[in-house]
Amino acid sequence: MTGKKLTASALRRTLRIIRPHLRRHTWLIIGGMAALLADVVFRILEPWPIKIAVDAVTAALGAQIAPTFGLDTGVGTTLAVVAIGLAVIVGGRAAANYTSTICFALVGARVATQLRSRVFDHVQSLSLRYHSKASIGDTSQRLVGDIGRLQEVAVTAGLPLVGNVITLAVLLVVMVVLDPVLSAIVLATAGVYGLLSKAATPKITKASRSTRKGEGRLVGSAAEALGAIRVVQAYGLEKTVARDFADGNERALKAGVRARRLAAGLERSTDVLVGISQALVLAFGGWQVLRGAMSPGDLVLFLLYLKIAMKPLRDMAKYTGRIARAAASGERIADLLDEPVEIADAPDAVTMGPVCGDVVFNQVTSTDGHGRP
Repeated sequence: MTGKKLTASALRRTLRIIRPHLRRHTWLIIGGMAALLADVVFRILEPWPIKIAVDAVTAALGAQIAPTFGLDTGVGTTLAVVAIGLAVIVGGRAAANYTSTICFALVGARVATQLRSRVFDHVQSLSLRYHSKASIGDTSQRLVGDIGRLQEVAVTAGLPLVGNVITLAVLLVVMVVLDPVLSAIVLATAGVYGLLSKAATPKITKASRSTRKGEGRLVGSAAEALGAIRVVQAYGLEKTVARDFADGNERALKAGVRARRLAAGLERSTDVLVGISQALVLAFGGWQVLRGAMSPGDLVLFLLYLKIAMKPLRDMAKYTGRIARAAASGERIADLLDEPVEIADAPDAVTMGPVCGDVVFNQVTSTDGHGRP
């Protein structure tokens, strides 16, 4: 199976286990999405007061520039209006961002709580044969650590990623309308990033999966050693147990470093790509201003839009590794939920009614843990 298929499978299985719990929080999700869209609108509007101010000041210094939106009442009045407008836009964006973060944080916390209870109930229903083979530490890691990682990443990476994708799509449309030639540079940058991400994401997911499995085995090893500490100390096995733990710790470390290195490589490649794109836009945009095809305010507006558009690319490179690690955690939880329940009631089982009688133990003896009756 290829890395790409593994990545798609991990994400698909993760979404499958959390989807039933999302239906219970429809209104919170709708409220969070509405606030997220409002945040995107405010991001699009934020550079416009700066563009108007730059054009007003440039015109006041003697340049022949048509007034923007008919604001030709004087540079002082224009600056005052755009300053107030910028403050209102920034305040609105902050409020929308806060609202969306709170809504999705509540959804994440509640879904994680419900999923953890569901997984715990499932683990309790599994047979003794499964529990005799499974590691207690690894099961506990999936129940607590992996679900906690899913919740954290959903709020700190999933939500910003959705907002960034929407923002990038809207900005690309706006920039194409403002200047198709400069927009071609941005579109080319987004295309190159897509190729880089497509090549790096499967590798990051595979390394993250190895890291989570190694950490699960490490927790299991520690739990088993501590659970049998009396035997370990009685037979002087401390060094043997410590050596096994150190070997597992080293393997988990190497897998974790590999995942981090791959994610960091994608982030740095994106930084270089963004820098080249900004340099090309600045050079070509300056030439457009000298030709009279753009006003200085238009160039500033486009550069600000470019900065806003490039931030999602940087963030997506950063979030790719975190989402890959969350997908690996989700896959481990899905594996646990896919364990079959061997002892279960038949679909047509009849509920036991009231019963009466006595259970009598006659001449039955047993010993305690010290061999005493």
